[in-house]
Amino acid sequence: MQNQIENYRWRIVALLFFATTINYIDRQVILGIGEAANFPASVKTVAEWFPKKERALATGIFKEHIKVI
Repeated sequence: MQNQIENYRWRIVALLFFATTINYIDRQVILGIGEAANFPASVKTVAEWFPKKERALATGIFKEHIKVI
């Protein structure tokens, strides 16, 4: 009886680990899709909002987070 209870316990732990791993991967994929769209939008925004003299500085500031992370 003890062996059966322990088997069920490990099955539940394995199921929870698998479910959280799949959820983690799903969230990372969704985040990656969102980040992929963010970079071109940032470049376009800087190009439209800043004059040519300030554009290089603005682009450098928003690209700096890539090095920090």
